[in-house]
Amino acid sequence: MIFQSFYNRYYKIFDRLLTQAVNQPLSKSDISEAIRADGFAETPLVLMPALTDEKCPDTYPLLRKTEDDTFVSRLKHAPSRPFTEAERRWLKSQCADPTAKALLSTHVHEKLNTLLADEAPLYEPTDFLWHSQAANKDPWESPTYQQHFQLLQQAITTNQVVLINYNGAKGNRLSTYYLPHRLEYSQRDGKTRVLVTPMKRRSFHRLMRLNLSRIDSIELTGRNVDTERQIYKRKRTTQDPALIDSDELKKPLTRELELEVSNFRNGIERCFYQFSIYTRTAVYDESSGLCRLKIDYLPSDESELMIQVLSFGPAVKVIGPEAFKTALIERLNWQEAAFSNHMEL
Repeated sequence: MIFQSFYNRYYKIFDRLLTQAVNQPLSKSDISEAIRADGFAETPLVLMPALTDEKCPDTYPLLRKTEDDTFVSRLKHAPSRPFTEAERRWLKSQCADPTAKALLSTHVHEKLNTLLADEAPLYEPTDFLWHSQAANKDPWESPTYQQHFQLLQQAITTNQVVLINYNGAKGNRLSTYYLPHRLEYSQRDGKTRVLVTPMKRRSFHRLMRLNLSRIDSIELTGRNVDTERQIYKRKRTTQDPALIDSDELKKPLTRELELEVSNFRNGIERCFYQFSIYTRTAVYDESSGLCRLKIDYLPSDESELMIQVLSFGPAVKVIGPEAFKTALIERLNWQEAAFSNHMEL
């Protein structure tokens, strides 16, 4: 790893201890707890004597013992880690990516470009040859798209209701209050979608996905689900669809897909990358070399998830549920029949 020397566990432990010890003295129990938080089970046995016992042969003179048996940092200020040349060049390359202007605020993006003006990028976007990409991917270079992305990020962080003007798939224009939950990126079609709850009395429990590229405008209402509870109770007779009791937002029901993944054509690593947007758990069996992967997904995602599973071929075996396996077999039979008809023509 490029940054291994700076991100190893011992460095994190020393950084935490020195930062805490600058502000207040630490007892032995404080030091032990900090070591245990970032280290392994046996780490306190190694580091505790080295940090607290001056007679220890392999001591690290980073902490100084006081008269009341506590420890303070020998540094006057909290430690700060300088960026390596490789890190600076990597950041320079990341700033050149079209998605950076959407993921970062304008101020942060401009500040990084200024600080890294003299750095040579670690790689150029033209160094990569992309294949099997959708022709109508989202316009990450568009300032409007970038602004919408950042507004949704802000609304999700603050649980804020937004007013969205949206162009539907059939050409109809919608203007509705929504509570956004999360942003999702589909690698298959190169599009970003936002998972939202319509703030209407008859559909407040329903989850929808909106294509970010179809959004005309977004307006932050300044209302979040915490404060809306009191407002809704005071104005229970109001017709404003944005005023909804947050207790009424129901948790969506998800399904669980269980897969058995082999390392055929690097299948395990590719599965973790492909299914990274889903909540999942994995157990690896070293004796068989197989990985059991459980994925939680919404029913509306089943069709796309099925296409993703099929793309792995023999590297993936579907364990359950039975309904998913049945639908998968029907899809394979349909594809086989369609291919046979095409060959006959």
